[in-house]
Amino acid sequence: MTMYRFDSAPAASSPLRSPAAAVSPWREGLSLLRPLTYSSRLTPRGFWIFQGFFWAFSILSLTAMLRTFYTLPDVYSIILGRISTGFVLTCLLYRCYRWMHRRHLGWKAALLWLCFFNMAAAAAGTVFWGALLQRGFAELPSASPLASLLLARIIALITWNVAFFAVEFILAFHAARMEASEAKLAAQASELKQLQSQLNPHFLFNALNTIIVSAGATGTAREVTQNLADYLRFSLHEARLLEPLGRELDALESYLELQRVRFQEGLECSLVASPAARRVMVPPMVIQPLLENAFKFGRRSSEAPMQLRVSALVEDHFLTVEVANSGAWVPPGSSDSPGSGLTNLRRRLHLLLGEEASLEVQRGAEEVIVTIRLPAETVSSAQAT
Repeated sequence: MTMYRFDSAPAASSPLRSPAAAVSPWREGLSLLRPLTYSSRLTPRGFWIFQGFFWAFSILSLTAMLRTFYTLPDVYSIILGRISTGFVLTCLLYRCYRWMHRRHLGWKAALLWLCFFNMAAAAAGTVFWGALLQRGFAELPSASPLASLLLARIIALITWNVAFFAVEFILAFHAARMEASEAKLAAQASELKQLQSQLNPHFLFNALNTIIVSAGATGTAREVTQNLADYLRFSLHEARLLEPLGRELDALESYLELQRVRFQEGLECSLVASPAARRVMVPPMVIQPLLENAFKFGRRSSEAPMQLRVSALVEDHFLTVEVANSGAWVPPGSSDSPGSGLTNLRRRLHLLLGEEASLEVQRGAEEVIVTIRLPAETVSSAQAT
């Protein structure tokens, strides 16, 4: 028994975007400006390495400058005081930047917080050393000691921020380039794998055998042949980075019909998708690998008939696709398991759609459910058909 049903309720309006918008160079360029307002790439370990190099260079520079232009008996205590103060203040600034990053602030708010934290750090350093000067600590001679201290703190913090965000920008640039390259390679590998897997000789052999067996039944052979042709047409079409989910759902109807004729009473399946879900832009072949896993592994442990259901809907601007089959989960540690295929699919979704894309597996005693959750970016109905 096979049931295909598509919801007829009108879909809620949503912003229309093209596939190119998801990988727009303009958006990629804007993402590189994030480090200019808050920390996003430099890890805590990387920060300590950066601190070590920056303040070691600062010690050498300050020593050379003071030894050249001043003859003071307490020059090293002055250097130690300035470097230690700068080191502590910049460590606190880094913690503040990490707080800003966790809050996911807009660039305007982040810039205001950045200026506030730096001004507060400069003022705190100046007040602290002003109090120490009154207790007899050494400092460079000046007609206005507090103004001199404030200027020194401002110059030190500006220099540190320029170096810090330069490192952030370089890391963000290289990460964006690497992700773009990996996404391109993943799309190419997916297209090649698609051609190889969909033209699998065993699948074609089984489909042709089904046609031969069905030749005596009126209309059945023609229906099976047409479904096979429709499915192969989808398999051989030119792959894009993103395309409407409805394109794959149409092909999966033919795929499931072929499997139903093949397994007869041993398969019960349903496919339910809303019109809004059909228009969502997704990477090609996101459901097909899950169905292949279901047929390959589910039939081994499922009681007859095997139950298979596919659903797709849009909620809160996210597409949720669920593929469930009766049977038990095959552990990834075994020699033949779906683990590597799901890992590859999860990686491809992350590369093309970012961290908002997710793939989760629920392992029940008698059912396995794989859920894909993606940002719902749609095209018009005319483009989706």
